[in-house]
Amino acid sequence: MTQAQLKYDSESNRESFTHNKPVGIKDGEIYFLNDVFNYKDGMKGATGFSLRPLTQNEVDQRNTDEYYEDYYKEIWQMEVQAESTEDGLSDWIENTIKPNEYDVEYAGHDSSYSEHYKEAKKHYDEEDVVCFESGSSGRCFDEKLLSSFDKVIDHSLIDLIRQYEKD
Repeated sequence: MTQAQLKYDSESNRESFTHNKPVGIKDGEIYFLNDVFNYKDGMKGATGFSLRPLTQNEVDQRNTDEYYEDYYKEIWQMEVQAESTEDGLSDWIENTIKPNEYDVEYAGHDSSYSEHYKEAKKHYDEEDVVCFESGSSGRCFDEKLLSSFDKVIDHSLIDLIRQYEKD
């Protein structure tokens, strides 16, 4: 890593280098290194995120009326208590939730990191992986994880993370 590749934020007194590259797969979940950072006071670390693959069958199971009702029941109950709706659960979902769900695969789909789905999909043999759901994020790399990937994608990123996540 060269100095020219580092970014410096004078407001937070923080240097960082963004990678957004896959590191490895553990228990089916793919982990990406987002960035490594170093504050001038000596605090340093690495941030990342993980994505869990979903098959078409899993997406289809989440697109059932039963799944929607289970997923949105608490929100609907709060709406009823606040007297914001008189609709029953099924009608409330049909009238309120479904018309507003654009570009999602299923009820409650968090499309965070969706720009990395294409890269993530390259690392799975399963042809039926259609999308991903967000898993861990933030400072999600510890030595236990770094030492136990089922599939290592980039050894050099593991070494880099270890440099920044040392005690």
